[in-house]
Amino acid sequence: MTQTVLPPSDEGIAQSSVANLGLYRPWWVPTTLIFLYLLTIAILSLSGHYLFFTQSLAVSVFLLVGVFSGELKCFLFDWSIYLSLLIFLNAIRGFIFAFVEYFHQSVYSLYVIQWEKWLLNGHIAPYVVQQWLYQHGVSGNLYQLLSIFYASHFVVFLLLGAMIWFQKRSFFKQYQTAFISVMLIGITFFWLIPTMPPWMASSHQQIPLVISYTSIIYNVNIPSLFHLFNTDPIAAMPSLHAAFSVLVGLMSVQLFRTRAWPFLTYVIFLNISCIVLGQHYLVDLLAGALLATVVFLITQKLYKNKTNYSSPLELFSREEFNALVGYKIATAILILLSSVLLSVLTHHWLLNVQIHG
Repeated sequence: MTQTVLPPSDEGIAQSSVANLGLYRPWWVPTTLIFLYLLTIAILSLSGHYLFFTQSLAVSVFLLVGVFSGELKCFLFDWSIYLSLLIFLNAIRGFIFAFVEYFHQSVYSLYVIQWEKWLLNGHIAPYVVQQWLYQHGVSGNLYQLLSIFYASHFVVFLLLGAMIWFQKRSFFKQYQTAFISVMLIGITFFWLIPTMPPWMASSHQQIPLVISYTSIIYNVNIPSLFHLFNTDPIAAMPSLHAAFSVLVGLMSVQLFRTRAWPFLTYVIFLNISCIVLGQHYLVDLLAGALLATVVFLITQKLYKNKTNYSSPLELFSREEFNALVGYKIATAILILLSSVLLSVLTHHWLLNVQIHG
């Protein structure tokens, strides 16, 4: 008896191809990563300690994500240059501060104070909030909790990126373009109009007393790491904390709908922390949110018709793909070396400023 073998359907071929390319990704990797991060923070906070991710540690953790994904080469193909650019752009932020200090450039504050007073009928948001909390006897635990949210901004958007890469990879280019664009625009503003945060304006007696609680908490708990979280203290306008968090919220809603509520909760608490901890004016946050919204809408439109993901293994031969991975790794290393050189120059200038005044 002859058995008839039916040709595989196009759908079957497509599913088989996707499976062979490793696109049925282990959902547990980003979920476990987020859970472990939150669990670690909770345990350390309850024990009176704190954990703040540096850029280098964040990159190292994400390399481990690539290893556990089972797609290390695809991970390096998609992530290596992006991660190195993030570190380089943060190094530029520190360099801007050193340049301004070393060459005695102008630092601005009056314009943002005037905008704040116009918006709030003569009031300064961080001053009003800190005074209200002091008068109602709010304990230091609130400031410590909010400091965790404030310092986590460099991690949360990377966690979102991991979730997109594992579950919605066709949107990964939009994610990369949006966050790099926000950083570039923000850094351009920092260079052209370096602006004091509220606590610094307060120290110059331009506004009533505003305390930088992050400086107190970081110096008490991790003094040797404080400078890593204060890479550019004259980068108040626009707030990249607000911009990154709002962009996280917008992209999470776009991709995960009702399941985006943890990210939206994070957006609310992070922006509250910016005011309570004395790091930003309300107008800084609104400017950051506006920047994030405009960039999100533009990138959403740019990538509107690019929702079908094609693995690089489909687009290139294996030899070409391996060569491209090597090229991207080499480029990322060059960018990281540039970051190191920029950081050395930044450190040299700031050291001279401290010695010679």
